[in-house]
Amino acid sequence: MSDLLTVLTLKHDDQSKEVTLGHTKTLSDEPEPVFVKSFLLKATTLRAARHGVTLLDRVSCSDDAAKHDRLGRAGCAVEQVLSAGAGAAALPLHRLASVDKSSGTVTLVA
Repeated sequence: MSDLLTVLTLKHDDQSKEVTLGHTKTLSDEPEPVFVKSFLLKATTLRAARHGVTLLDRVSCSDDAAKHDRLGRAGCAVEQVLSAGAGAAALPLHRLASVDKSSGTVTLVA
């Protein structure tokens, strides 16, 4: 089994670099993990931005995401989350080794 965590990033359309907003706690040996973490963001300043969610397998005690195995990724425009029905956008989580294969779902709630 794995020690899974997710990292939430934000990238404004006019910038080339993603900013890490934070990460969830690590869930160990969960066959169907549910990560719950709240981030408070000002919607008026984020309309021209994209969210990214990366699923990691924790392989060390470090908080540095680069030191863990990257398993999957999902992303969307912030506007997609804000305008989604019921305030939630369900995104396919794609395996990083094979972008064509979905390996789960990430739900972002506004």
